[in-house]
Amino acid sequence: MFNPADYITVAEELSLGDESKLRTAICRAYFYAFLSAREWLKTKGVIFSNKGTDHGLVQQSLQTHVNRATKDLLSDLRRNYRNEADYNLTKTIQQQEAKDAIVLAKQIVGNINTVTAPSVSTPQSTPPQTP
Repeated sequence: MFNPADYITVAEELSLGDESKLRTAICRAYFYAFLSAREWLKTKGVIFSNKGTDHGLVQQSLQTHVNRATKDLLSDLRRNYRNEADYNLTKTIQQQEAKDAIVLAKQIVGNINTVTAPSVSTPQSTPPQTP
C-alpha cells in the first residue's frame, strides 16, 4: 500500500528546482495532506467515492472530526496553492510558495495527529506542527 508521507518527501526535494518542479512540489504537498486526511477519516467511518467530490467531503469531515481551522488550512492549500500551481499558467510560481505549501501540508497532518494517537504517517525527520 502506498504511503502518502512519501509525497511530502518528494515535495521537499522538488521545492529546490525550477518552476515546473515547484508546481509539482505544491501539488504533491496538497496530496500528502489530502490523502493522509482521507485515510484517517476512513478510520472514523467516513465513506468516500474516490471521485473529485471527495476533496470537498474531506474538508467538511475535517471540520467535524478535527476542527474548522484544519478544514480551512486544507481549503487554503487546495485553492490558493494547488489550484494556482496546476491551472494558472500565467502566474510565476516562486520557491517560497512551494515551501509554504509544504509547511501547510505538514501542519494539517500534525493537527490530525493531535486528535488521536498518530495514525497518519508523518516523515520521520519532521515533527507534527500545530497552529
